[in-house]
Amino acid sequence: MKNNTLAIVAIAATVAVLLIATTPTLLLTNDASAKKSFHETAAQSCVNQNARCQDLLSQIQGHNNAANVIGNQPTAAAAPVPEPATLIVTKVVVCPVGDFACPSPSDFEMNVNFKTSFPGSSSGTTVTLSAGPYSVREVPPIGVAYVPTFSADCSGEIHAGEVKHCLVTNTIHTGG
Repeated sequence: MKNNTLAIVAIAATVAVLLIATTPTLLLTNDASAKKSFHETAAQSCVNQNARCQDLLSQIQGHNNAANVIGNQPTAAAAPVPEPATLIVTKVVVCPVGDFACPSPSDFEMNVNFKTSFPGSSSGTTVTLSAGPYSVREVPPIGVAYVPTFSADCSGEIHAGEVKHCLVTNTIHTGG
């Protein structure tokens, strides 16, 4: 009786070691041949043994079935990409009549959020933005004093799919 008990304990320990060593791999794989090979190896160790060994094999098979269920779950759909926002920046320069040489709108460097830089344009420049806060700034040409005026849509919050129009007007300050 003592020898039979030792044999059963040894076989149960072998199956338990196989179960512990292999179960994490089985839970991470859908490789049917790897699962089948493991199950057959464990089954051969339990041939003609008691019910406890067969219970351990049932547990192993349960882990295999769980791995199949886990591995066959549908993946989540990708989140939709938000539609971009559009800002149209128009630059106007107002000069007094006279001998003064008036700069062109393109003499002014415009930028949005201190990232996107482009020359000013009286016909407007289209800028694509992500939804969120934004701000339009300018760098005037050197040598002449200008008084800038920014329309309400030159800063604020813009939403996905929204189109806003920013008008930046510079009037030359003549000193008088």
